[in-house]
Amino acid sequence: MYKIKCKCCYWDANFLGNLDFNVGHQNKIITIDKPYVNPNDVPYYLCINCGFIFTNHMDDWSSPDFKEKIYHSTGAFIAKEE
Repeated sequence: MYKIKCKCCYWDANFLGNLDFNVGHQNKIITIDKPYVNPNDVPYYLCINCGFIFTNHMDDWSSPDFKEKIYHSTGAFIAKEE
């Protein structure tokens, strides 16, 4: 099982499952045994102490990365369609 530290309380967080970044927020978490099965996977983790669910997928993104991958130039969220 893949584990990382919780961003809130720093206890262990277990791998919960992946969501496809390009499909949108209507996804259901796909539970598998490891993160990053394909390049579009966004791994989510569940803290065993506080219950916080989070991802580390965008931790190293810069402001230009967020603008390019998530927002239009107007600042509106990009709702990607299947």
